Amino acid sequence: MNPEDADLPRKTYGFKPTQFEVVNKPTGDPGGSGPIDIHELYRKAAPPVKYARPAAAENEVHAILRENLAKASDAGLNDLLERPPRAASATTGSAWSP
Repeated sequence: MNPEDADLPRKTYGFKPTQFEVVNKPTGDPGGSGPIDIHELYRKAAPPVKYARPAAAENEVHAILRENLAKASDAGLNDLLERPPRAASATTGSAWSP
């Protein structure tokens, strides 16, 4: 052992603290001892609710649109057609066959 090393203090090792430092205290319930309610968190995080105004009364535009829909339905424009079967692809299976 060198004489220079004899004057140095010994290193001490220990465990890290087991508790975290609380920087931001929770707001709302001052006790904070109760269980966390996820629905309450959703309500706090959601933007303020802007209620939609009630629908306007029926007017002539609604009547015209309803009439156009009836005409299109009678003409069969709103009917869905059956999709034709797909043709087999020329490359299907060719990658693995010799």
